[in-house]
Amino acid sequence: MNINTLKRTQTSTSSSLSYPSAKAILTFPTTPSLPSALPPNSRCTKFSFSPGSKFDSFLHFHIEYDEYLYVEKGTINVVLWNQVEKKWDERVITGGEEEIRIEKWRPHRWYLDINDAEVVVWERTEPADGEKELFFRNLMSLIGDYEGKPPFLQVFKIFADFDNYPIPQVDLALYFRRVIVALTGAIGRVAGLSGYKSKYEEYTPVGKSKND
Repeated sequence: MNINTLKRTQTSTSSSLSYPSAKAILTFPTTPSLPSALPPNSRCTKFSFSPGSKFDSFLHFHIEYDEYLYVEKGTINVVLWNQVEKKWDERVITGGEEEIRIEKWRPHRWYLDINDAEVVVWERTEPADGEKELFFRNLMSLIGDYEGKPPFLQVFKIFADFDNYPIPQVDLALYFRRVIVALTGAIGRVAGLSGYKSKYEEYTPVGKSKND
């Protein structure tokens, strides 16, 4: 299946998306349904994992946004680079604890192994311009339409345009974060020339993009 033959599912008008391989539902809620622990008017993505779910964000970093994670139910594991002690920290975050702030350029990963209870996680960014929602809407819709395996160039087009830079959990890689940014951007440009986009009208609600 390639870019020219892919039939895209209309998801732009839906307030939630299914992520079957992780047994999860992603929801883009309105302010009244936010937990009281989150700042008012936050623009969040809500992850609802059913029992038996398994999920991994894989290690990555951002350069334009600080990211925040709040666990409402259940537990997740979070891996963070500790810049002061120069080591990888891994924490178990339990429902009801305070939000975790993940600063720009800080490599991080969150995941859950196969769980035996419901897990609910809220993710948001500052600045809160709605681009994180569009990242998830387009990426998850493409994962669904490509039956779990979008093309490499398609994935990196989304990564490059939505401030998401994958990095291996190797200390040496930390010294090459700017190179990773440049390389991801270069692959994204090649993807664009090949016809791939980071936002498709079938997946993107009208007026949601900051570039609209």
